[in-house]
Amino acid sequence: MDNARIHHYKKLIKELEKYDNIQIIYNVPYCPQFNPVEHIIGIIKNYILRHNVKTKKHIEMFLKKAINKIKSKTYKNCFKNSLQKLSS
Repeated sequence: MDNARIHHYKKLIKELEKYDNIQIIYNVPYCPQFNPVEHIIGIIKNYILRHNVKTKKHIEMFLKKAINKIKSKTYKNCFKNSLQKLSS
């Protein structure tokens, strides 16, 4: 998680700590190269920019298409790469 104040909310932390398969890792203050969400948004943005988008309706259509084209492996790789960068 990034260091947004909401992510340090004690009730949220306690709720997440109930699960054995969740480990809370905080990202350094805003560093997009370590943020997997920024990588996903970049993929979506590049897809939209490659098409001739002229209207809000086009943006919505290509946004949905871009999201649907991203495979689960890509999501996993974005998170894995971000964790590796944080660990080094």
